[in-house]
Amino acid sequence: MATYTQIFVLGKPCFFKPEDRLEVEVNYPFVALLSEKDKKTFYRRLCTLMRSVQLHEKGVELSKNDRMLIAAPAVILTFGFERFHWGNFRHVFVYPIAYRNSRTGQYHHGETSPNGAVVVNWKRVKEGIDDPDDAIHLLFHEYAHALVLSRASRLRRRDRRFVKAASSFTKQYFNREDIRTSSLIREYGFTNEMEFFAVVVEVFMERADDLKREHSFLYRDLIQLLKLERWESIILRQAAWFR
Repeated sequence: MATYTQIFVLGKPCFFKPEDRLEVEVNYPFVALLSEKDKKTFYRRLCTLMRSVQLHEKGVELSKNDRMLIAAPAVILTFGFERFHWGNFRHVFVYPIAYRNSRTGQYHHGETSPNGAVVVNWKRVKEGIDDPDDAIHLLFHEYAHALVLSRASRLRRRDRRFVKAASSFTKQYFNREDIRTSSLIREYGFTNEMEFFAVVVEVFMERADDLKREHSFLYRDLIQLLKLERWESIILRQAAWFR
C-alpha cells in the first residue's frame, strides 16, 4: 500500500502523504467529494501553486499541512477553469494576528495587492477554517480579489472576458434591494463592488445551498462565472457537510 501520493509537475514530483491529503479533505470537503480523476487534477494544481507562489512567514511558523490549507482554496476557486494560472501573483505573506499596514497606518486582517501579493492574518484564517458555516473565510475572500486582479492586466482574450463578466456580475447585483437586505451577505460586502464580489464568493463556498434557495439568480450567475456547474452537486453537498 502506497504511503504517499506522488504528483509530477514539469517532471518533478510533489509528495503528499495520506495525512496531508486527509487534512485538506477534512477541512475542504469539496476535495474529498471529487472523483479520483479530479482529485489528481486538484493535487497537481496544488503542487503547481505551492511551487510557483512564495509563502512568507512573518512571525509565524507554518507546517506543510498549514501551507496546503492556505493554498487549497485558491485551487478550489479556480477549479472550473481549463487554464490554471494566477497571473502575476507570486507571494503570500502570513502574519500571526492583525498587522499594521505601513502605508495606511491601519490594522488589517487581510489584503490583496495588484502588484501580486496576498497578505493574511493566520489567526483569522484558522477561525475561517474552523467555522465552515459562517460564510466568513479570509482565504476565499482574498483569493476572490486575486482572481480578478490576476487577470485584469493580462492580454489573453479569455482573461479579459472573465474580468468583464465579473464586473458585469457585481454591477448587476450590488445595488439590488433584495441583495442589500439579504441576511446571507454581511454589511462589509457593500463597502464597494470589489468587496461585494469577495464576500459573495465566501457565501458561495460555505453556504451555497442557502444562497441558491434565497438568491437563485445570483447563485446561478456566480457558478457560471466560476465555471463550476459541473461540480454543482459537490458545492451543494459541501455546504451541508458539517451541519
